[in-house]
Amino acid sequence: MIHAKTFLKVNNLKIISLLTAFLSIGCNNKVVFYSDDSQDVKYQVVDVDSLEMKALDYDNKPIEISGYFHMDIENIYIHNNNNENRIWLDFNFFKPLKGDNDDTLNGKRLMTLKGKKVKVRGVYKIDKTGHLGVYNGGITDITLFGSN
Repeated sequence: MIHAKTFLKVNNLKIISLLTAFLSIGCNNKVVFYSDDSQDVKYQVVDVDSLEMKALDYDNKPIEISGYFHMDIENIYIHNNNNENRIWLDFNFFKPLKGDNDDTLNGKRLMTLKGKKVKVRGVYKIDKTGHLGVYNGGITDITLFGSN
């Protein structure tokens, strides 16, 4: 009887360890979509708050920005941690970004990334103010979009 209890404890620990490993691997859903146009461009890394404060300094310049992704019927943007500063994302779905498995970035795929931390590369423009002009600027000519 003692051996059976020890056997069950050891096997339960192995099963729990395997489940934990599979879950941690499965939860790492890092996705990256990109365009071939980004190969020779140098992107300046900037955060959402700095971009909002010094928008003119970055106008018409290629930038890389990280933040939290939001998408609903009329709004597609990236924001800082507390959702105060928001940057419009102007995707060109006529020239979709590609993924590694011949996957393309579309609205359905974007919805799966809602609320996740993402990285975006593109050109910042102060005249891209989004739906109803409520944003101070936006990122257009997006060449990379991915979750962190």
